[in-house]
Amino acid sequence: MRLVFVIFAAACALAFLPKAMAEPKYNLIWPQVSGRNLSRQEITLPGDLKSERTLLLVAFKQKQQTEVDTWLPLARQFLQPNVFDFYELPTLPRWPGPAKLWLENGMRSGIPDPAQRQRTLTLHIDKDAFKSALNIDSEAHIQVFLVDRAGNVVWRAEGPLSVAAERALRQILTPQT
Repeated sequence: MRLVFVIFAAACALAFLPKAMAEPKYNLIWPQVSGRNLSRQEITLPGDLKSERTLLLVAFKQKQQTEVDTWLPLARQFLQPNVFDFYELPTLPRWPGPAKLWLENGMRSGIPDPAQRQRTLTLHIDKDAFKSALNIDSEAHIQVFLVDRAGNVVWRAEGPLSVAAERALRQILTPQT
């Protein structure tokens, strides 16, 4: 009986921890990377982040767009200027100028929505260094990072949105009263 009470008391205490204490710490800082969004604006992450929290959806292959798409409805629910934003980050190796322009024009023609173009930032970078900085072991699935304005990773997930990932992200993003 005493063990049941101890477990119950511990669960109650954890439920009422301040939000900052409940957030997992990954000891990762988003590396500085630059790219152009599909509205042709140069953006540097994390330096140009304007919101308290930003969800970064990193895709390595075109077929992973279906995984990215599972996260978008949830991300749109939390959109709030200076509080929460998100970016889709197609992440590719460095390509010569003409090849990059051809790819970006093709992506732009497939995305007519101006808001989605603003939030789609193509990264042509040293993928090995990028993956190493963020402890990414595989490109088999998308990588999802929640970062603060300074680029500190406060939460991460992999692959399509799951019930557990949605629950965890909602817990972090929903103000505690």
